[in-house]
Amino acid sequence: MDEGGDSRLLKGASTDDPMGGEGDKGQIKNSEIQYLFSHERDQFPNKAYHEDGNPDMYSKESIERRRSLMHNDVVVEAINDFMKEFKMNSQGQVSRDEYFRVFINVGSLLRPGIDADDLQKIIKEEFEADTQDNKQLFITEDE
Repeated sequence: MDEGGDSRLLKGASTDDPMGGEGDKGQIKNSEIQYLFSHERDQFPNKAYHEDGNPDMYSKESIERRRSLMHNDVVVEAINDFMKEFKMNSQGQVSRDEYFRVFINVGSLLRPGIDADDLQKIIKEEFEADTQDNKQLFITEDE
């Protein structure tokens, strides 16, 4: 701090006025500090995850590119790592309860604040869709 007591710790802020300048008390003048306290700071993306859609992702080329990911070593390894989150039975199957346990956590991360009943409904629909074609991996009863 200099002898006059006016050392600038942050541009636009002084030790005498922590709000960053003269004038209205309580009004932050420093743009860098304003950003820290902005209610819009953490609003990315602008839409909720479940509402964010892009029609371009459904072009023939985009669909083919996504299908090719099924053979991408990095993607396959990531999926295998995710599958380790599930506790499987001795036959390598995932019970309905276990499926719900994992996806309650995933859903809570992707949609914080979602109503628990709404999340349960979404997971139930996903479980039914996932078990429709793959009776080997997912089972409906705990064993």
